[in-house]
Amino acid sequence: MRRFEAIALPPWQNDEDFGGLIGSLQRALPLRRPSEIGDRMLKRLVEVTGGICAHVFSLMSMLAVAAIESGEERIVATDVADTRNVLTLLGEPV
Repeated sequence: MRRFEAIALPPWQNDEDFGGLIGSLQRALPLRRPSEIGDRMLKRLVEVTGGICAHVFSLMSMLAVAAIESGEERIVATDVADTRNVLTLLGEPV
């Protein structure tokens, strides 16, 4: 039994609201260095996640983990530029 009724949300678009969401996520991630998330990366994040909230949160979390494990301590544009890398992080077949 669910406590709340499930509702469908429209996917995120590459707009100011999405930029605000990603900015909030960046501040919450335990990275030591500021990430390089500009307009091109925001567009790419929407493309690879389909704008689906769960995918956005999951990908950002996985990118942060990868940044910590690599010692980079920040998310950079090349992290989402490579489709194979993104699909691997999302658990999709490559």
